[in-house]
Amino acid sequence: MTYYYTYKITLLKGSLAGHYYFGRHTTDNLNDKYAGSGKILCDYYKHYGLIENVTYTKEILNFYNNGTELNIAEKDIISDKYKSDPFCINCRKGGTFGYISEEHYKRLSERMKKNNPMKNPEIVKKVSEKLKGRKPSQKSEEGKRILSERMKKNNPMKNPEIVKKVIEARKGKKLSEEHKQKISVALKGKQFSEEHKQKMSESSKKRLRDSKGKFIKNI
Repeated sequence: MTYYYTYKITLLKGSLAGHYYFGRHTTDNLNDKYAGSGKILCDYYKHYGLIENVTYTKEILNFYNNGTELNIAEKDIISDKYKSDPFCINCRKGGTFGYISEEHYKRLSERMKKNNPMKNPEIVKKVSEKLKGRKPSQKSEEGKRILSERMKKNNPMKNPEIVKKVIEARKGKKLSEEHKQKISVALKGKQFSEEHKQKMSESSKKRLRDSKGKFIKNI
């Protein structure tokens, strides 16, 4: 079943607390957590987070039979509030799709920048204390898996052009003693799986070396 409804978003944080936004939405899932997609709302959510009943509240105003009724209803709800009420962050009358005016966006954007919570020393201190001592290894297993998959998918070393540039850049370069020491410390006591050892062995066989064992190039 498809639902057509109008809604009201009320912001709860910072300089935009108390400001509101009227919108419309069409969905097959009433629990899809849709909270608008305009520039002002997106900037606000970036600052304060998209947390219902904490950073904003959402109220479904009414349901309609189709998109035409929905468009008309949105126009009626917004009416001239986007011009007359400074707390209304809608930028047009509604009922049609369109871009926010640069002037309106700039004014509200500047207000949010001025009231950025990360400019408050107390908030910065609290965030810093919360993150202190946290290591990447403390991420959840699911988080690690997602990051790993993302890195594998976007690994730049799968691009032949990039690999070629890296090889050219490294030609003739020698590692400093400090760099060698860091690598040694990082690998000390590290155990590799049999599969990893096999891959390393195969990779080594493909490397062409001179009489002194110095690497020349990949075969």
